[in-house]
Amino acid sequence: MFTTPVVLWGGWPFFVRGIQSLMSKSLNMFTLITLGIASAYGLSMASLIAPQIFAPFLWTQNGHGGLFFESAAVITTFVLLGQVLELKARISTRGAVQSLLSLLPSTALHVMKNGQEEEVSINQLQVGDCVRLRPGESIPLDGVVLEGESSVDESMMTGESLPRDISTGSMLMAGAVNQGGSVLMRVESISSDTILSKIIKVVETAERSKIPLQRMADVVSAIFVPIVIGLSVLTFFIWMWINPKADLYFAIYTAMSVLLVACPCALGLATPLSIVVGIGQGAHKGIVIRKPEVLEVFPSVTALIIDKTGTLTLGSPRLYHVESLTYARSDLLSLIASLERASTHPLAKAVVSAAEEEGIQLEPLTSVGFKHGQGLECVVEGKHLCIGNRLFLMEQGIDVLKFDEQSERLRERGDTL
Repeated sequence: MFTTPVVLWGGWPFFVRGIQSLMSKSLNMFTLITLGIASAYGLSMASLIAPQIFAPFLWTQNGHGGLFFESAAVITTFVLLGQVLELKARISTRGAVQSLLSLLPSTALHVMKNGQEEEVSINQLQVGDCVRLRPGESIPLDGVVLEGESSVDESMMTGESLPRDISTGSMLMAGAVNQGGSVLMRVESISSDTILSKIIKVVETAERSKIPLQRMADVVSAIFVPIVIGLSVLTFFIWMWINPKADLYFAIYTAMSVLLVACPCALGLATPLSIVVGIGQGAHKGIVIRKPEVLEVFPSVTALIIDKTGTLTLGSPRLYHVESLTYARSDLLSLIASLERASTHPLAKAVVSAAEEEGIQLEPLTSVGFKHGQGLECVVEGKHLCIGNRLFLMEQGIDVLKFDEQSERLRERGDTL
């Protein structure tokens, strides 16, 4: 009673795929699974309903032949569990792809030829349309800057933790975030042709691809399954010939045992699951796997070359060292963090976060002035402060040469100043 819904309802997809493999003459693991479950369930049901067709000396104390309902139910449950895990892994992979799609906004501010601006769906935008990017917005499509200066955070696409400064003529990547001022851009590709869309297609293609081990598993299955079926049929006729008195039941019983021992094959079930899980986990961690073959060879990798900054980072900068010639560390950090609080630059956020973690009080500031891509200045507690790159400080008349020795030492360690 309990086995019937498990086999007929839970195992129905296996029966469909098994029958399809027989009809197409392309035998696989589901062929073996279908025959194993069907033979165990069918023999048990026949023994239960019509025990008189079997030899009396094979009857049990209940008046019928041996029952194998539990074997049919266990195999169905085991294989079904594997299919559920694979489906869950595929859903997880699709979730990673959806997280990439979530980088794109659903609408954009379209600047029409008459100068008016209208909020439209990104699917309505065409190549050549102009779009206004406001501070904090995601870039809807690949394009080029027509006017304005800003900085864009491309960390979700490139892994670079620092934003890239943009100006007229700079290329923009869909999914990046505009962190600075207002920018006017021209659309260079529709949504299906963006770099982000191509990355998503790579992930989906890799999920459907087969690694050499999986192709080998398919070849083995194509040979293994017919051999098992042949051995099962041979076993049936051998027992009918060796012990003709044992009639049909014992011959079917021994033939069924061959099918059950060989069913299911872990090689045919585990390999596709491992590929889907590996690609899905990589996508979740920001690693796009173009070719599934790397999953097979990666355990033998002994050295890894990073073709970018040469470092592996957390994706956002952190302040871990402060050097000062005059101020105490806490006083200097208080002044700098108070100044950096006015900026949205990732380095500025790192300084402010470090000050807050140490419980350092930040001071109010006035007369804030920005120079895009270089630095900023303001007044804190009556002091005129400047912070920025080397060129910016030199333009303010600050002697930076005395810091060259310390700066060079830190740069050699790969630190960002």
